[in-house]
Amino acid sequence: EVSLRLPSVIAAVGSSYLLYKIGSRLLDEKVGIIAALIWAFLPVTTGLATLARPYMFGALAVTGAFLALLRWLEKPTVARWIAYLALAALPAYFSYFFALVLVQQLLYALFRSTKERNIPVWQVICAPLCIGLLELPLLPAILAASSQRAIHTYLGKPGPTALVNELIPHALAFALIAGVCLHLLLPVAVRYRRSSSECVLVAATWAAIPIAIMFLISRLTPTTIFTSRYLMAASPGLALYFAFLLRGFEPPSIRIAVLGIMAVFAATGFGPEEGFWHNRRYGDYRSASAFLSRMRVNQNTPVFGFSGFVEAKFLPFPVSNNENECLLAPLTAYPVGRPVTLLPSALHSGSRDYIDRFIESLRRNNDGFLLIAQNPGEIPSWFSERVTPAFHERWLYLKDDVSIVQYTPR
Repeated sequence: EVSLRLPSVIAAVGSSYLLYKIGSRLLDEKVGIIAALIWAFLPVTTGLATLARPYMFGALAVTGAFLALLRWLEKPTVARWIAYLALAALPAYFSYFFALVLVQQLLYALFRSTKERNIPVWQVICAPLCIGLLELPLLPAILAASSQRAIHTYLGKPGPTALVNELIPHALAFALIAGVCLHLLLPVAVRYRRSSSECVLVAATWAAIPIAIMFLISRLTPTTIFTSRYLMAASPGLALYFAFLLRGFEPPSIRIAVLGIMAVFAATGFGPEEGFWHNRRYGDYRSASAFLSRMRVNQNTPVFGFSGFVEAKFLPFPVSNNENECLLAPLTAYPVGRPVTLLPSALHSGSRDYIDRFIESLRRNNDGFLLIAQNPGEIPSWFSERVTPAFHERWLYLKDDVSIVQYTPR
C-alpha cells in the first residue's frame, strides 16, 4: 500500500518545490516559501497527495510547465521554448481538465510579448499549435469519454457558493481571517504593503481561469464536472495568489500565525476535502478482504461486488471482468482468494431480462452468494428489489464503509 501511495506524495513534494521556485522568480523567496506551504496545506492537496491517482502528477506537470514558461519568457531561446512546449502538453495526459491552464499560460505569453520586444512573435503564435500537436494522441480517448459523458457525470449543477468555495477554500479563508484578527487584538501595528500588480494578476488568472471555465461548463451544459480534484491544476495559482496577499502583511508573525492555523486545519481534515488521515473514508479494504478470505464457505459460492467508481454506474450486462478489472481496484490490490464479479450500480432498460435470469440462477444455488459493497447506501435499489424477496440477508462485516453481506435462499 505504501508503494502505491508514495509516488503521489513525492509528486506533491516536487510540486511544492517548483511552486517555491515560481514564487521566488516572480517576486522573492518569501513569496515562494509561503506559496509552497499554502499549497501543501490546502485541503484538496492533503486529500489527494496520498491517493494512487494521477492528480498530483498533473499538478507537478502544471507547476513544471509554468516554471518553464517563465524561463522561456525571460530568455526566449529555441531550447527553452521547446522545453516549455513539452511540459505544457504533459498535464493533459494526467487529466484532460488540466489542459485548461494553457489558456492562462498562452494569454500571459501573449501579454509579455506585447511588452517585451525580445520575445519572437513566431514562438508565441506557434506555441498553441505545437502543444495541440503534442496532445493529439489524446483525441481518440477524449472523443470516447465525451460520447460517454453521461456515465462520468454524477454531480449536481454548481451554484455561486460552490464557485466561491473553490476560489477561497474554507481552511485558507478562516486561517487568514483568524490570523489577522488575532493580531488586531494584540498591541502590535498591523500594516499592509501591496505586491507587484503584474505578479498578482498572473497568480489570480492562473487560479481563476480554469475554475471559471469548469464552472461555466457545469452550469451551461449537462456535463457537471465541477469538483476540487478536476480543478487541481488551478490550486498552485490559488496558493501563489494568496502568498502574494499574505506577503504584504506586517509584522511577519501574521504570516506565521496564518500558516500555523492552516497546518492545524490540514492535520485535522478541516474543509470539504479529506485531511492527512483521510484513508478510512474510502474503506479499509485490506481488513475486509482478509475477513472474506478467512470465511469458511463453499469455494463455489459466488462473490459479487459493487464498485464505488462512477464509471460502474451503467456497465453493460454481461460484465467482462477483464475489461472492467480496474473498477475493482481495491480488491485487485487485496485479493479475497476467489473471483469477484462486478455488478453495475444502475440498469439499462435492455438489461432487465438478463437481470431476471441472473436472479433466477442465484435462487437455484443452494449456497447463496456473498456481496461486497462500500456501505449499505451503495447497494442499488434494483438489487434490493429483486434479491431481498428471494434471499435472507445477513450482514457479516460492516466496518470503515466496507460491507460484506451473505445472501441465502429463503
